[in-house]
Amino acid sequence: MVRSLVWPLRALAGALVLTTGCVELPTDTPIIDQRWVVPSDSTTLAVDRVLPSSVTVVGNSFQVAVPTVNTSQLLAQFCSQCTVSVGAIPKPAFTANIAASAALPSDVAAATLVSGTVVVGITNGLPFDIIRPSATARGVVTIAISNNGALIGTDTIAGNSSSMPPNTRVDRTITLRAGTVLSGPLEVQVRVVSPEGDPVQFAATQNISVQGVPSNIRVSRATVLLTNRTVSTAATTVDLSDVDNGIRDRTEGGALLVFIANPFALRGNLTLTLSAPGIAPVVKALRLDAASPGTTPQRLEFTRDEIRSLFGRDNLSLTVSGPVSGTGTGGAVDVLPGMQAVMSTRFEVAVRLGGN
Repeated sequence: MVRSLVWPLRALAGALVLTTGCVELPTDTPIIDQRWVVPSDSTTLAVDRVLPSSVTVVGNSFQVAVPTVNTSQLLAQFCSQCTVSVGAIPKPAFTANIAASAALPSDVAAATLVSGTVVVGITNGLPFDIIRPSATARGVVTIAISNNGALIGTDTIAGNSSSMPPNTRVDRTITLRAGTVLSGPLEVQVRVVSPEGDPVQFAATQNISVQGVPSNIRVSRATVLLTNRTVSTAATTVDLSDVDNGIRDRTEGGALLVFIANPFALRGNLTLTLSAPGIAPVVKALRLDAASPGTTPQRLEFTRDEIRSLFGRDNLSLTVSGPVSGTGTGGAVDVLPGMQAVMSTRFEVAVRLGGN
């Protein structure tokens, strides 16, 4: 990678060998300071290292973890005529509206839906079939999934073709509408319209319960909230073994130039670390600017001893870590699958040539 840096030394030595009998040459080789650029390596801060734990990269999309919700309603809450009695009484008609909310993770402000389902389980804890309460009576159960007031999935269980007997659970898988921009909770609403039916005996503990299980919620982009979230790049191996002892011993100092192409609306004060077995880690402060193009380098100054400790090694580990925050409201930052900040580096070193 840097063997080409040896030739100036040889060229300089050749230029100083002069043969003449007329001119007295100085006995000391002139001292010439040169500044050379030594290519280094690059590292990346990939989107999966920025995301909160509730969001993961799956193929070309993100998967958002939305929790399961459970709720129930006692019979008395939706049927005031269904009184507890010592014997059976005719089952009155009633309508029950049961709702539950499946919240997005607290660190996800919005997400554009690619696909996903909610499995809605309805358990009939009543002593009669709620949509077939008699041989001829037929009711209906309607399931609706909404977000921010917009309907994004629905299903119907009709008594004409289905039944929901006592003490049984019916599961229905609701497919959510792709393209929906989710913000706020998923609202699961179950409406039970049950007509008059045969005589039954009621009890105070009888109820209808509802469970909503969001599954495989995939999104194409997300707005996540990040405040002082600690991130780190994967360790990158830097090979400076091609810098030989002649150059290393003449190096007087220098700097690491870091070019950061950052597509994220993130900023933070990071730490760049170069380490290897047998040497003290070299640690430098590095600034991450939001949405930077990577054309202007940051210059991290190195002492002579720091630079010399790195040259000649093929097992240097380069890592960047530290807290970052989104620059939007509440630390908001928009992320897409495949996004990454690229940090390219190269050493600029001062080399002294000549002298005894």
